Amino acid sequence: MRVLLAERVVGPGALALGLAACSGPAPAPPGPRLEATFTEAYRIDAFAAVSTLRFAPNDQLVVLDRMDKELVVLGPEGDERARWRPTPDRSAPAPAALAVSADGRVALNSPAGRINTFTLDGEHLETYGEDGRAVFGLAFDGAEHILVDARSSSIQALMEGSARQVTRWPEGNVVWTSEPMAPPTGAPRPFRAFPLFAHLGPGAIAVGMTDEYDLSILDGAGAPVGRLTRDVRLRGPDNRFKDYWTGLMRDGGEPEDGIEQIVWPSTFPAIGYVFSGPPDGTIWVRRRLGVDDEHSAPVQVMLQSVFRVYDLFDPDTYGYLGTVEAPENVRLMDGNDDSVAGRFMGAFDEGPVIVYRVELPELGGN
Repeated sequence: MRVLLAERVVGPGALALGLAACSGPAPAPPGPRLEATFTEAYRIDAFAAVSTLRFAPNDQLVVLDRMDKELVVLGPEGDERARWRPTPDRSAPAPAALAVSADGRVALNSPAGRINTFTLDGEHLETYGEDGRAVFGLAFDGAEHILVDARSSSIQALMEGSARQVTRWPEGNVVWTSEPMAPPTGAPRPFRAFPLFAHLGPGAIAVGMTDEYDLSILDGAGAPVGRLTRDVRLRGPDNRFKDYWTGLMRDGGEPEDGIEQIVWPSTFPAIGYVFSGPPDGTIWVRRRLGVDDEHSAPVQVMLQSVFRVYDLFDPDTYGYLGTVEAPENVRLMDGNDDSVAGRFMGAFDEGPVIVYRVELPELGGN
């Protein structure tokens, strides 16, 4: 058996771990558990290491394979429509971010930090942005603009843990700036908070930090149009959890002076991923260990790096609709009006791409 703590697979001793402590106000009244039916449409095993994927028009799916450094376009039945490499240099790093517009344009980051756009067949269209950036996310704003989540890739920016910015191209206007992040060096900081950036359909993005259940919804120009939030209690590491985690660090050879300097967060991360999916653009929020409500699994049994519980929100009012549980060992990564797509999480991070048709009768979906 392998048990997950904060997206890290550890040994069976984790089952002895106590529940995490809770902080904050008492939880809100229970939300509904939605009865979702996931019917497999197809699965494709011919990928080395899927980095991300996005739905394209006409139920097509664009898959970015970070090992082969190729994009593969699949048809509605999983048939291969196109396969191409965004750069002829086979030694260049694979793109880290992918976006697909409603009219079928593909955006990818280059190793230098610029953004290149292509047709679904791989024909280069335009280049945007600046060199010297680490790109974390991309989105089309529903018009002719591309939103880029990035920060400087300089050593100074990395050492300082500088904030990330969302900029809108081709003008380069700043749409949103995250809180500064803790630098990766210095005192150990398990369960650090990170900025979150997600595309929610034409003209809307979600931004925020992963340690709060509170995301801002912005339009393509950066104006606020709503919030994704729930009145739930958040939980953080209690003393038994801290003892167990520091034991893992000792077993891994961490010196005692480093263990004594650990900076613990007040809560675990609450949100891990956001996308829009069925039915009709409903917003899916993948929860993480920090959320403490009647749908939460105990911290010590979150298996195989897969967080299966998703809160669903109305795409127009942003109100909470209920909670669903995804198929076991599958990490969902994108959706359209009636389907979701993701990949199976194998023991060594391998696994096929899987597409499911989703029925959500309580929300009017099928």
